[in-house]
Amino acid sequence: MANSNTNMANREVADLIFVDYATKKPFLNLDFANVTTTELTGENVYAYGGKGHPKKVSFSGEKGGTLTIETQIQTVKLWQLITGGEVSKTAKFMVREELAVTGSGATVTLSEAPVAGSVVVYKADDGEEYIFKAENITTSNTHGTGCTLSSAIASYLALGHSLSDSVKLAKQFVTSAIKTGSKVTTGKGHGPLNHFFAPQPLHILKKEEDTFH
Repeated sequence: MANSNTNMANREVADLIFVDYATKKPFLNLDFANVTTTELTGENVYAYGGKGHPKKVSFSGEKGGTLTIETQIQTVKLWQLITGGEVSKTAKFMVREELAVTGSGATVTLSEAPVAGSVVVYKADDGEEYIFKAENITTSNTHGTGCTLSSAIASYLALGHSLSDSVKLAKQFVTSAIKTGSKVTTGKGHGPLNHFFAPQPLHILKKEEDTFH
């Protein structure tokens, strides 16, 4: 559903365009700021001379300025402007790789070059590994997926499920919430996932008296 509430407004909206100084090309169109303020500072000194000691020459120095922008929306492009960093469109994810080592001092070769400082070596039978996969869903309604996943894991743990089962069930819940809300339009930009695709009865947890003090 499209948001047609005409009673909503944003006061004193700023319309700013930041331009790359070197290329003279627009870098960021900031048309969603709430308010901006500009403060300029400087100092004038004068050279005096002649009859009556008048001001002859003016020198301006110690010039400075501060541009303050207030906004409730923080985009990746805005953080790039603030930090001066670069936005990467690629990423490397942690994977598990089992390799056989014979003898002390032996070297092993990984299938791909890892990120520096990210390699952790341990015995193959040290702990368990769980891989959770799901279909790829094309949608822009993914706002809140991380918070929903963590909350769902905590909820399933509270219901008595094991950690691995809680993560599995939470992953299924988030995937279904994304899938059932993938075609919904709510306002503009990235919309939320559909948390209410499958309502469940209320669970009342009984507290144990000897556990709470």
